[in-house]
Amino acid sequence: QMVVSTVTDVTNTISSADGWYVTSIDVQVGNSNHLLVTFGNYGVGSVWESTNGGANWTNVEGNFPDMPVRWGIFSPDH
Repeated sequence: QMVVSTVTDVTNTISSADGWYVTSIDVQVGNSNHLLVTFGNYGVGSVWESTNGGANWTNVEGNFPDMPVRWGIFSPDH
């Protein structure tokens, strides 16, 4: 059972997110402040992480090719 207590508009806190298309949002089990968001556009940072509930975001795309990312999830083992 999933209970959502707060909704965060990630597009207002990720720099230049206007017009980007969110393809997935994941919340780490046991740590609701640890978020992962992916975007499905070309020419943008496609994978973003927040460790403070969405107040700040870091682009963690690394050296992925310039392509849309459709899904991102936290490993259930970590």
